Amino acid sequence: MANTLTIDGRLLAASNVAAAVSGVRVKAMRQPGLWNNLVGWTQAPRTFVDGPDAINAAIVGRIPEGVVVAFRGTLAPLDSTKPVDARLRDWVQDFDGVLVEAEPPGLVHAGFMAALTTLWRDVTVEVCSLAKPGDKLYLTGHSKGGAMAVLAAMSLPVHPQLVVTFAAPRAGNDVFESAFSISGIVCRRYEAGDDIVPHLAPESRLALFLASLGIGGTHGGYDYEPVGNLSYVRDDGSTISPTPNSPQDHLLAARRNVSLMETVVLGEFPRMIAEHAIDRGSAYQKALCPGVAA
Repeated sequence: MANTLTIDGRLLAASNVAAAVSGVRVKAMRQPGLWNNLVGWTQAPRTFVDGPDAINAAIVGRIPEGVVVAFRGTLAPLDSTKPVDARLRDWVQDFDGVLVEAEPPGLVHAGFMAALTTLWRDVTVEVCSLAKPGDKLYLTGHSKGGAMAVLAAMSLPVHPQLVVTFAAPRAGNDVFESAFSISGIVCRRYEAGDDIVPHLAPESRLALFLASLGIGGTHGGYDYEPVGNLSYVRDDGSTISPTPNSPQDHLLAARRNVSLMETVVLGEFPRMIAEHAIDRGSAYQKALCPGVAA
């Protein structure tokens, strides 16, 4: 089935593989499993885990077209297989949304850059060891992992051909977004439903609305912008990919903001959490891996 999927579908599978990473700092990963099979690895990928309480992780492996790097997202708060301290540390890292200077032009999210830094040496060495002349490099990730993929794309010695993110928060400010847009890196970001994560760190209007509800403080000084071309995923798996800054793009953004605000006011948080998922039964799976049974 892997060969029938688009590269975006295979990167969604890789992001699901990364979500299951745990254990020792560096190891070879066993290949059998639905999502691994869908990626189409040509050899077993290696996993890298680092940071306090092992809260940051990535996988690196070869596919026929080249090399894939998939960063793991934030540990699920109710995942009893992970230590409570680790889950709390991971969420604290996510909320460290102060904009800081880094090697990429512009300002970036302090927590996500710190997470990437813990894995940087191992991931870079592995990419260089696997890459062959003419290879393509693909970066991907879900949630926090998507933001890490965006930051990594601007930090690697050689830019990747493609970055695909799923339900990813924003990684940097408007200067960073501008630098990314002229870098030549193709980036596609998939977002679904009323998932709040892609709206974070929030733009000024949403930040003020959340602050009025006592959520997240004043967000003073935040100036985040998303990168890449949006593919918005409906519940049934159909997608909308408006031209950036087109009337359709602005209309979709306005409708999403209103719907999200209604969802927050009504307290429909279980639905927001469900729409953040990328595994079986999710809108992302329906859109990009339709042959996978829920």
